[in-house]
Amino acid sequence: MEKHICNSIIIGPIQSRRNGRSLVINLMSSCSRRCVFNCSECAFSKDSREEAQALPEPYAVVENLMQKLQQEIDLGNKIENISFAGAGEPTLHPKFSEIMEDVVLIRNLISPDTSISIITNAAGISQANVMKALMKVNHLVLKYDAKAHEIADDELLSKITLIKKHLKGDFSVQSIFYEGEYRGHNISNSSNKLMEAWAAQIASLRPIEVILYMANHDFKLVPYN
Repeated sequence: MEKHICNSIIIGPIQSRRNGRSLVINLMSSCSRRCVFNCSECAFSKDSREEAQALPEPYAVVENLMQKLQQEIDLGNKIENISFAGAGEPTLHPKFSEIMEDVVLIRNLISPDTSISIITNAAGISQANVMKALMKVNHLVLKYDAKAHEIADDELLSKITLIKKHLKGDFSVQSIFYEGEYRGHNISNSSNKLMEAWAAQIASLRPIEVILYMANHDFKLVPYN
């Protein structure tokens, strides 16, 4: 991804097939991925040697979001969704809950019909304030992939189950399947055995929808960890 995009706090507007005209909040504001996962298909390189940038403060997110949102409104453009995504896991930001409160307030004041969504692997939900912040979004998308040579990711599954217990509304699950080899070893996560196990886990979670996708860029398959 181009640096002038992934180094931005606010990305967009973009036209999302799922969410419509959207602004993306990138709390990492860096082209080097900050995440507890190391997904092969991610567009952001975890191995980048680029010097890590400081995470944006809440005031910077507020200023950038207000400016961009008002700019689009002044142009007569409706923003249908504000999404927390970008280069890494949003809940890893130490001030995630504070930022979420600010974003909800801005949305309510400037564009009350705009929905708020987040794509997350639930890395930070052990913190009560993160869990509380996740309950404020209109559309919660939880990433849950089948892992090569494994039936289940028990830690992630337990986190999603915990979110479901506290959640007042519905949530979606986002998953990717692929085939490939690494150093002569098959590391595909799309065998019948793995996909059947994944389907059983999805059935137990009962999300409102399952979003299946493929990478829209070239990537090198490496062991999933």
